[in-house]
Amino acid sequence: MAKLLLFSTKPVSPRRTPRLSLTEDGFTLIEVVVALAILAAVAVVASQASSTYLRSVDNLKVRTLAHFVAQNTAANLQIAPQWLQSPQVSQVSSQGRTWQVTLTPLPLNEALGGNGNVALQDALLPVSIQIAPISSDSTSDGTSDSTNNNHSNNNGAVQHVITDLTVMVGKPSGK
Repeated sequence: MAKLLLFSTKPVSPRRTPRLSLTEDGFTLIEVVVALAILAAVAVVASQASSTYLRSVDNLKVRTLAHFVAQNTAANLQIAPQWLQSPQVSQVSSQGRTWQVTLTPLPLNEALGGNGNVALQDALLPVSIQIAPISSDSTSDGTSDSTNNNHSNNNGAVQHVITDLTVMVGKPSGK
């Protein structure tokens, strides 16, 4: 009959912690610090690139909206023609922003590159439409408007002209 041993008769030795030999690989503290420094530098560069990209997207959005305002102004001039004698400046709220619209009548020769037709001078009037955003502290929904903060003044001042469009307006009938 076989005996079943529940306990070992060998003496139990205390557990030894494994020691790393000099040939085993591992990272030193200096290597970890250098790796973290490289990672931090890459993160800073990526953050700056992302910020630049977002500013350019925002700039493109403002330019597109300004062009829409200019096209709407040109359409209004075509629908209800005005024979401008001098420049007119007005403010328009459109596309969720406030814009300064400057309408300036041009000499026909200048608009046609110096080849003005005398017969057309009494029938057509070239008009330059310039659109500039007007900065404000916040947009209509109460959030901060980063586009306006990127330019200059933030106290309702007119910023630089973004869109300049020249259209030909026909002389209103009866004038």
